[in-house]
Amino acid sequence: MGWIRRYKIAKFGVDDAAFSEPIPSPKQNLWRQLFTYLALSVRWPGAARAALALGIPGLIALLLGFENEMLLIATGAYAVISGEGHPFRYRWKPMAIIGVLLVAGVTMGSFIGQEVQELVSETGNTWWISITVIFSSIVAAILVFGANSLRMTAPGIFFIVMVTSSSQMSSGLGLMPWQVGMWATVGAVSAWILGMLPALIDPHAPERQAVENLEKAVEKYEKSPSYAVQERHDASSALNTAWVALDDAGIISGGRVIRKSQSDLVARALTAQNRLAALNEDVTGGTEYENLSPTGPNRVAIPHRSLTAPYTNYRSIHRYSHSTLTAQKVF
Repeated sequence: MGWIRRYKIAKFGVDDAAFSEPIPSPKQNLWRQLFTYLALSVRWPGAARAALALGIPGLIALLLGFENEMLLIATGAYAVISGEGHPFRYRWKPMAIIGVLLVAGVTMGSFIGQEVQELVSETGNTWWISITVIFSSIVAAILVFGANSLRMTAPGIFFIVMVTSSSQMSSGLGLMPWQVGMWATVGAVSAWILGMLPALIDPHAPERQAVENLEKAVEKYEKSPSYAVQERHDASSALNTAWVALDDAGIISGGRVIRKSQSDLVARALTAQNRLAALNEDVTGGTEYENLSPTGPNRVAIPHRSLTAPYTNYRSIHRYSHSTLTAQKVF
């Protein structure tokens, strides 16, 4: 027995050798990696919506002779990605917010770019171009602060920063800032419509899919050798996603079932949470830390809603917060 292992047993009373995982093989099947990685749910519908949000209005613009403007539609069409996975009752909101931010960013970027080009033409001094760098840096820092304080998942604010910065070059197309914003609005509206269109077919599909993904993740965790860490993390993430989806769908609120017609989804989520809590207790031996964790045996209940956006932003306004430090580095 090595001295590190002896020290851990003496210090923490846990022999982690009993839960060690096998060393992964460096050689994996390329086809399997490409098509089965994180494949708890089907991803092609979202990809199809993103393609159609750009393809349909883009093709119409091309047929009408707006070749350059066709590319600007993509700046607003990115909004469709922000709604993926959310219940339809809530999905419209992030797509609308991101769509407004995309359009506003593109319009401001186009205005800044046009003014800079005029200053360069009038004075002959190319140093005016540094304004575009400063503008992009300020926008990136502000959005990164918000994304970190709100704990946004991918793609977060990446597309907003990208299109806001690149739109400063749109003056070369001979378009006014309001025209650039108009074409971005076409893409944002297209994204919103296509993102909400599946609600006409199956209005409760996202929340049901989230619960099904949770059950699959817990089952995979149960069958994993020595309760692998990766499977445990996937199951815990799926549990959080499922409860957020049920809350966004208006099925639960304040730890209670609000929509009785879909109480079966809540029961399935609670069952999966019980199974996950029992598995974690088996792995850790029921230590005090695990009993206080979100998935511990003493917390098997319908969780409350997470903190509001204004509060999470407010509590991050501190010079040493993660959001502030990240924004400084980005700037």
